[in-house]
Amino acid sequence: MASNPEYVLDASAVIAAMFREFGHERVRSVQTRSVIGAVNAAEVILKLVEFGATWEEAKRQLELLPIEVVPFDAAILPGILDGPPKKSGLSLADRACLATARNLKLTALTGDRKWMPFASDEIKIALIRP
Repeated sequence: MASNPEYVLDASAVIAAMFREFGHERVRSVQTRSVIGAVNAAEVILKLVEFGATWEEAKRQLELLPIEVVPFDAAILPGILDGPPKKSGLSLADRACLATARNLKLTALTGDRKWMPFASDEIKIALIRP
């Protein structure tokens, strides 16, 4: 894992950094102190393929970033199951990111404002855009 990571990046944050979208500066400023969960890494690859990259190109683009991919494992499942309710509108990848942040005691960094109601002492969330 990154030495002393502070953030777990959501796919929206990584995509913003890759395409220089609004908020990309925030992501780039913390990426060396960040990790991304395997589910969100897969979501980034999927988005890149949807934008026209081959699977190999998309995987290579993700690997070039100074962000370690942390595995999705059984330790994350309880955080998904007892985290935000299914009716919250959060995807599996969103919930996996929040659970990973909670388990690792890091801050989830996202471009998705709908996460904010789920911020708590246990789940820290920061937005890439004001």
